[in-house]
Amino acid sequence: MVTKLKEGVKLVDLNQTIEIEYDNHKKKPDGGVQMYVNVEGITNRYAMPVHLTPEQAAAMGDPVAGTRYKAKLVQSSLKDGKDGSWPSDFWYNVAIFEGVADERNIKKESTVAVATPPTKTTPQPKVPVSITREDLIVKQVIFKEASNHSHGNTPEEVVRNLDYLFKEFTKVFNGEYKASPLVEEALKQGAKIVDIKTKEEPLFEEDSTKWDYKKPQGLVTYAEFVMYVKNCGWIMEDVIKWLGMEVEAYVSQPSKGYMTAAKLCKDKALEQGLEPPFDFRQEKK
Repeated sequence: MVTKLKEGVKLVDLNQTIEIEYDNHKKKPDGGVQMYVNVEGITNRYAMPVHLTPEQAAAMGDPVAGTRYKAKLVQSSLKDGKDGSWPSDFWYNVAIFEGVADERNIKKESTVAVATPPTKTTPQPKVPVSITREDLIVKQVIFKEASNHSHGNTPEEVVRNLDYLFKEFTKVFNGEYKASPLVEEALKQGAKIVDIKTKEEPLFEEDSTKWDYKKPQGLVTYAEFVMYVKNCGWIMEDVIKWLGMEVEAYVSQPSKGYMTAAKLCKDKALEQGLEPPFDFRQEKK
């Protein structure tokens, strides 16, 4: 019978007499025996070998499988390829067997712990950081002050300015704000701040430069016209709509060509407020 380990941690006190269960044995030339035994808390599926002196072997008698004996065991060396995680990873010697002592092992009693395999732990969800009432009040005050100074010509500009001011005002409240190097140097030289003027214009001004698409040059084939359309970021459906017909039909008309078609599309795109691509534009003349 093989005793399986139960779940949990079970201490096996090898300084105390325990019961070992006989499985089989082999005789040794010196009169001792190599006995295979099952030990609750140490062996699992297979019996383990222990060695008895001739005197201890005499106390063994003529056992059958399942016979139980009183013994004290001593943990010995680690088995090859094992890491010591389990009691069965070690070899064991017999210090006392049925009251017969082996002096070589009598002083080596020890205590070992039977450890179960590590259990998987379920990751715990992150608990959101709680905000105190005082923190909320501070944020509300800073937000209100930032709102009073936020300006812009569009809702997007107002939101960007508000976000910027809220972060900067928070830095001031927390003592993290750093003035520009020029202001700091002026203060070091003895200058004093006598007045602070608030800029009424938005912090993030729109680019006021008037942009135009790059002018078409030397378009004599359909492929060259299609490449110009692609560089301008247009879609062919819009091009056909602007021309009022298919490209081939437009350029087949008298005094029409790909250059004329490209200029017409460029003007129509600007009329509709389309913005030329960053890498395919020039200042409007």
